[in-house]
Amino acid sequence: MRSSSVASMSSSRNSGEHIAVKRLVQTTASSTRPSRSPTKIRPQEDSASSTKTELTSDKASFLLLGQEEYCEHRAVVTHAVFNQSGTLVASADTDGVVKLWSPSPSPKTHCGVVVKSAVTAVEWLPRGERFLLIATKAATLRLFDTRDKKTVWEIGPDTCPVFKDQRIMGVRMSPGEGSAVVSVAPRVRPQGTSTPPAPPALHTLDMKSLRVESSYRIEGGVVNGCIMNHNGGLLVCGCNDGSVRIIDLRCPDVIASWPAHQGEVFTVRLSPQENNIYTIGSDNRFACWSMAQTGARVMDHVLHERAAGPFLVGVGGGAGSGRSVLLRPYGPLFALHQDGDHVLTCSPSGPIVYKVGDNNLEQALVVGGHRSPVVTVDWCNALQCGTSVAAALDGSVTVATLMHQ
Repeated sequence: MRSSSVASMSSSRNSGEHIAVKRLVQTTASSTRPSRSPTKIRPQEDSASSTKTELTSDKASFLLLGQEEYCEHRAVVTHAVFNQSGTLVASADTDGVVKLWSPSPSPKTHCGVVVKSAVTAVEWLPRGERFLLIATKAATLRLFDTRDKKTVWEIGPDTCPVFKDQRIMGVRMSPGEGSAVVSVAPRVRPQGTSTPPAPPALHTLDMKSLRVESSYRIEGGVVNGCIMNHNGGLLVCGCNDGSVRIIDLRCPDVIASWPAHQGEVFTVRLSPQENNIYTIGSDNRFACWSMAQTGARVMDHVLHERAAGPFLVGVGGGAGSGRSVLLRPYGPLFALHQDGDHVLTCSPSGPIVYKVGDNNLEQALVVGGHRSPVVTVDWCNALQCGTSVAAALDGSVTVATLMHQ
């Protein structure tokens, strides 16, 4: 897993510079690639460049010490995210309810806030663990003070014109908290609307003036999820056209792009050394890519069934008279352990831990604990024993204490 250039990359981190990225001609995934739908699920197939997930391990690398459930949500939970120290979890749902709660010794609600629409992004500000940024499907953005339990400010289409007729897909804070990158996509418009919607874009918002500093239009794709490198100079984006794009935020400009998945890319993460990019897509594959040699695939694995959906939610009447709709996952579908060698994933019955090897993926622990499919996970390693959270379609959130052996 470790690139031969790790040492030089660590040096660049200490100097405050970002890792050198090979500039490529921008390419996008084919528009004819099949997408996942509730009525037709593409079967998983092996390819010469991929490996089936191994389901056994000689020795379990993690032990499940305990598990508890948080039951304060009445709708599908879209996010469950630890603050940096692991003392608070922010969980949000499709009804616009956000809960702040302590995970240990037993789950206990600290406070809550209700927004006007389904929550599509939750981001802790990296300093002080006090402020929480909440984004919604109605394109509102709210800064919430978790200590004083009040809203600091809120903006939306009425006060920020670039959000008009848009929905927020994701938010990522800069390391210094001076700005936030907001990914937007057009909302579904009524038939007969003559005015064309604004294209998908990334907007950089100044956190003090609340003005948009810059905007970058994404040609041919919507940014579903993104992650910044350590100094905030590079933004790695997973897009709905199946591509991964690396954007230099100082320009801003796409400096590299390559097709990564058959279908949408939902979640992207950087390894602790920032030498690798991890992605998961609607094709149910977990992939690793080189950060220095962009587009070079380190590994590609077929995960267990429904690790990345499709997630179906029943709506309408009861007694079988309702219908099922396809739920877009907004929260992260996997989380990395601090050692960079283990990954926590979603599954229909609870999270699963895998050990990431040089060219294979081994199942290390089935955490379980859910009666409904898990749609988002997070993993905190700040405490003596690592703690994970997993949220499901039925609104349940479980907290598991995992000991690394």
